[in-house]
Amino acid sequence: MLFSLVPARTEPLYSVSSGAFFGTFYGQVEEIVYKGDDSRDYLSQLLWDMKPLFFWGVSMNFERRNLLDGFGFFTEAVLKYGIDADSGVMEDRDWQGTHGQLTNYSCHWNYTQNAFILNFDAGVSLPIFETLVFKAYGTILFMDFSFKSRDGYYQYVSSNADTWDDSIPKQTHTGPAINYKQMWIIGGVGMSLVLPLDYFRMSIAFNVSPLVSCAAHDSHLVYGGEFYDYVQGGFFLEPKVEAVFSISRFSFAFFFSHKYAAHAFGQTYKKAGGHYFESGVAGAGFSFMETGLTIKVMW
Repeated sequence: MLFSLVPARTEPLYSVSSGAFFGTFYGQVEEIVYKGDDSRDYLSQLLWDMKPLFFWGVSMNFERRNLLDGFGFFTEAVLKYGIDADSGVMEDRDWQGTHGQLTNYSCHWNYTQNAFILNFDAGVSLPIFETLVFKAYGTILFMDFSFKSRDGYYQYVSSNADTWDDSIPKQTHTGPAINYKQMWIIGGVGMSLVLPLDYFRMSIAFNVSPLVSCAAHDSHLVYGGEFYDYVQGGFFLEPKVEAVFSISRFSFAFFFSHKYAAHAFGQTYKKAGGHYFESGVAGAGFSFMETGLTIKVMW
């Protein structure tokens, strides 16, 4: 009988993978001014399009090599960066009527200067029913958006007793209009179900958080107004789906997610003469989809 003097090689329990991807954002970022401290009626609403905006990104993932073998830990870091470009329009609406009615509307071309997203997840995985894997994790999300609007037109009523409608003559605007910037920090929890097969993996995930905060900067270039908003609260939701096809150490994935945040509000400050003054109650939000393709390699 022959015995091998070379010990059998065993696979590591955990694997590290890195990925590169590209895709599109499609949706809007929202800027709000409320009518008062205790009111959630809009005084002004601005919607900034990303319809669409292309992005590229990279990711790093650490997890159990075979998720069905037992309990494990995992981490994932994802960076996405939008490619600055024209991305639709910016719409500005004002409700300044004596009875709260819509009075002003303007529409300008929107240029997205920056769309940066950094996401970090860490949690545990647990096989269930011998074919599925349940994951629970904490998530931290940082997002930075900035926009420039220009040209376009506006339609303003002649008096605050009137109500805006589309028959009001359009007045042409040429040149810069409004610039806007948002920075978000969101901390939440998530869970997912994973179906891991030999060459195919399907996962469905859902993230949720009430820990939402945003700092925003609004520059009205036509009228010279400059505002700083600090808002928090509300909620954040994100459903996600991913389908992965694997060949040896390489995998190809299609992903889809929808990021949504609403009802965050706080104070707005107007800059005048080098000083800042409380200027009302502001809000912020966003709603956009992400779709794309990823190429990953496992180490």
